[in-house]
Amino acid sequence: MSGVPHRIFPILLITGSACGPASPVEWRRVEGGPDTSCGMGDPYHFFAKTSSEEKLFVFLGGGGACWDGVSCDVERTARFSSEPDTIRPYQRGLLNDAHELNPFRDHSFLIIPYCTGDLNLGTRVDEYERPEPGDLPAGFEVHDFGLRLVPAALSGRVDKVPDPEIVVVGGQSGGAPASPLVASLLARHYPDARVVQVGDAAGALQIPRLTWRLLQQWGADSLLLAEGLIDESDAAEMTLEDLYLGASRLAPDLQLSQINSVDDPTQEMFLALLGLEDVPVSQVLFRSMIRLESAVPGFR
Repeated sequence: MSGVPHRIFPILLITGSACGPASPVEWRRVEGGPDTSCGMGDPYHFFAKTSSEEKLFVFLGGGGACWDGVSCDVERTARFSSEPDTIRPYQRGLLNDAHELNPFRDHSFLIIPYCTGDLNLGTRVDEYERPEPGDLPAGFEVHDFGLRLVPAALSGRVDKVPDPEIVVVGGQSGGAPASPLVASLLARHYPDARVVQVGDAAGALQIPRLTWRLLQQWGADSLLLAEGLIDESDAAEMTLEDLYLGASRLAPDLQLSQINSVDDPTQEMFLALLGLEDVPVSQVLFRSMIRLESAVPGFR
C-alpha cells in the first residue's frame, strides 16, 4: 500500500478531559507540501507520532470560521486562526500521551492543525472586500484550502499504520464539521478496523440555506456531491448535520458521535454572527440531536 488511500484524496490535492503534565514524547512536525497553505498563504504543517500499528488517533484542530470581509480580515476582526499551531497546545487532554489514565496514550497520532477558516471544507482561493479599508487594501484573498490540508496529512500517514484495529477521528470546534467526512474515508480505507468519530463543540451550527451557500463559496459543493455525502435534491436546505448522514450512508459501520455544551459561548457567538442571535444554543442542539439519533444508527 502506498500513496493516498481513497479516490477523494487525489481530487482534493489537485483542486481536553484528562489532566496531567504535558507529554515528554517528541512529536514529528511534517511540512504540508506545495499544494497546501494556511488562510493567508503561510506554509502549512501537521504533527505525527507513530507508536502503534494497531491504534490510530486522527485529530482535527479547531480555530473558528470566516465568510466575508469582516470575519476574514486578519488585520482587524478575523474570526478564525490563520496560522498553524505549535505542538504544545495539543499536548493535553486526550492527546496527552504521558498521562497514565488517558486511554489513547498508546495510539499513533496525527494532528491536523486548523488555519483556513473554511471548517476544513474549502478547495479554492476566495476574494473579500473590507467594508472600511482605511489604510489597508480594500481587497484581500483567503486560501480556503481546508480540503487540501486534510488529505495531504492523511496521505503521509496511512502507510505508517497499515492495518489498525481501531481508528479514532476527533474534531474540535472548527475542525469538527469535517470529522464525519474524514472518518468515512478512513472507514472505507480500513474496512476491517473499528472506526469511531467524535465531533466536539460544533453541533449547534445548523443553518439551512446558508450552509450550502457557504460550501459553494468555499468550493466544497461539487466534491461533496460527487462523493455522495450530499444529495443534490436536498443540497439547498442542508445543514452540517447532513455530513453525518452522508458519512453513515457511505460507511454503515462507522460509529458517529458528538460532544456539546448547551452553554457554549463560542457556538452562541457564531450563531449570532450568522443571523441567529435570538436562538438559544440548547434549542438548536436539541433539534439536531433528535434528527441525528433518528437518522444515524448508533449515533451518540
